[in-house]
Amino acid sequence: VKSGGKLELFQGGTFTQSGGGATHILSGGILALEANLAMNLFDVQSGATVEAGFSPTLTGPFTTNANTVFWVGEGAAQTNFAIVTTSGNYTNAGTFKADVFGTSSGSYCNYTVSGTATLGGTLVINNLSTSFTTYTPSSTSTLTIISATALSGTFSSVQFPSGWNGSIAYNAPSTGKVSITIRPCVNPTVPTLSTTASSICNG
Repeated sequence: VKSGGKLELFQGGTFTQSGGGATHILSGGILALEANLAMNLFDVQSGATVEAGFSPTLTGPFTTNANTVFWVGEGAAQTNFAIVTTSGNYTNAGTFKADVFGTSSGSYCNYTVSGTATLGGTLVINNLSTSFTTYTPSSTSTLTIISATALSGTFSSVQFPSGWNGSIAYNAPSTGKVSITIRPCVNPTVPTLSTTASSICNG
């Protein structure tokens, strides 16, 4: 997929690569993914975007390079919610964007990797739907957003939505999993004599 191009693979089918070589999403290209992909190597190059919705399976090693976006959630189909599977190893050096619109099963990003997930780059938690509605936590919840056989490395940075109080844990609640804990945002009361106060909320 070249710069300025967009390839949409709709739900219910499988796109299979024949022959050798790799499948590349080039800078400026967009792959909107609902169908299954079977590749020798799936390579998302700098400046490209992959939007995964519904429940596609990516077969073969999957690599996202620096300055890329892998969006798991509403990105492709604009309907909640993605349960995406990679059959093979996954390597992330770009931005992993995970949709979270609730805490019940099926209302947040669920990315499964049958091999090793090698993490780097940035994790962005997204709470804005394509219909421009937002979700804000009302209670403390822990959500598993990545489930791999094994983890290598960590995200270099994690971004929660404005007004959220969140944290991340690796190999939790068990080996190979990445989980986030989200809590209601509570700003501390500012003492009368104090001129400054810290907030535990983002934004």
